[in-house]
Amino acid sequence: MFNVIHQKLDSGSRLIMVPMSSLKSITALVLVNTGSRYEESTKLGAAHLLEHLVFKGTKNYPDGYKLSIALDSIGASSNAFTSKEYTGFYVTAASNHLEYCLKILKELVFFPLIRPHDVDSEKSVVIEEIKMYRDSPDDFISDEYEQAIYRGTSLEHPICGTIESVQRQSAASLREFLQKWYGLENITLVIAGDELELNKPDLLKNILKIFSEKDIAKTRSKNHVLNRANGHQQRRQKFLTNNSLFSDEKLIKRQRPTEQAHVVLGWPALERDHPQRFALNLLSTIMGGNRSSRLFYTVREQANLAYYVYSDVDQYHDGGLLGVSAGLNLEKKEEGIKLITDEFMQLVDGTKPLSEAELKRAKDYLTGRIYLGLENSNSVARHYGLSHLLYGRIEHPQEVVEGINSVKLEQIEKLAKKLISAKEMRLAVVSPD
Repeated sequence: MFNVIHQKLDSGSRLIMVPMSSLKSITALVLVNTGSRYEESTKLGAAHLLEHLVFKGTKNYPDGYKLSIALDSIGASSNAFTSKEYTGFYVTAASNHLEYCLKILKELVFFPLIRPHDVDSEKSVVIEEIKMYRDSPDDFISDEYEQAIYRGTSLEHPICGTIESVQRQSAASLREFLQKWYGLENITLVIAGDELELNKPDLLKNILKIFSEKDIAKTRSKNHVLNRANGHQQRRQKFLTNNSLFSDEKLIKRQRPTEQAHVVLGWPALERDHPQRFALNLLSTIMGGNRSSRLFYTVREQANLAYYVYSDVDQYHDGGLLGVSAGLNLEKKEEGIKLITDEFMQLVDGTKPLSEAELKRAKDYLTGRIYLGLENSNSVARHYGLSHLLYGRIEHPQEVVEGINSVKLEQIEKLAKKLISAKEMRLAVVSPD
């Protein structure tokens, strides 16, 4: 579908270029191979706070206003994001500004100023962000759920950190985090968009000049290279899921003066690169992935117990979770929880087996969402960048579609029986009682 150009640079960075026809825009994306789960327990929130801080000023754009002018003057869109396992920074603009965008990205990733007064001001912003999430019952219970079920592992680290851990951050601690993780060997640079721009003969030479190893190495005397082992074949021979990631806590209850009971429940599931990952995503889609899913129809449309109800899959390099979230009628929350769990248990015991029509609809839905994501350079850059960063290889969208379409009904039913049980379910509820 795309003629992807991929190479490892002498500096240790990975470069991925994805020429796209009929586009006059580009997205330049830098992915850093670290996230909240790699933070020290006393410095939670460092990855996320650093992601904020780079926009406060860099070597050549010493304040946020000058940086905003640089981006606005070419009509660019720029942002950043932090997850548990990676961090990303991107600029999207008209394709004739590609090299300009690359220079800005270099500034953001390698030359942020991280001044004490900027740290203090941005700490206040992030603390308000944390309070915002805690004021949102569905966000609050999702965070509480993750911290409880992953207790004792690095996955319990909240991406934003805690108010206390953010308050403890300093310019020195953030520079230390930058020094440790933001080395060239931990960077993937992805450029997707206008094929005429990406096929210019001098582009690679200019990229190497902009991301000069000699220039950047001066700022990184030491850095930690994260090497996540993909494929846990030895463990998979004995166990389908990595239950060592999960605590024994099965019920998490929190009291808040809410108008609904916000619920999260789920089961340990597969790591990101597991051979059965396509079957897992189809199972989630059938159960609660869209408006025609079983949970949406039974819990919302038939029983009228919820406004939102959906299932999703969280996957990491060493484990995963099949989860359901719902906002339930307060007086009927027990009925709603039972209705949700019954849908899964009836699938497992064969009372409500999957149908070929459901499977086809789920396959077509996921395929359609994949192809819709190929219509803009930002989505394409993320797809290729994250597939290489997280899987260690280039995974084309067509390969994903083929993997989805290869799944048989029996595979999903067999997987569901192995994953879903009352014993392994974890449940979290926030409500007034």
